[in-house]
Amino acid sequence: MLNPDGFEGELANSYANDAALADAGNLVFLPAAGYRKGSDVFSDGDEGYYWSSTALDEYDAYDVYFNGSSVGPGDDDTRSYGFSVRLITECQ
Repeated sequence: MLNPDGFEGELANSYANDAALADAGNLVFLPAAGYRKGSDVFSDGDEGYYWSSTALDEYDAYDVYFNGSSVGPGDDDTRSYGFSVRLITECQ
């Protein structure tokens, strides 16, 4: 779960109250799907890798990476890796 700026406290640390999470808004739920390199899958269940819509150059693109203790929102990696893609847009 990626929290919006300033979102903290008991609600941010608990999955117990689904209704309260839904009411909080501006939350993004991304599973720790790992990534594919060739025909092998790595880090599934432990880390999440998701492509952004922005290419860095011909070979690399920006992504967001996370695990149980950190988030890398401006990371970049080789575009041939099989990272997940999720459509995320700002709510109006």
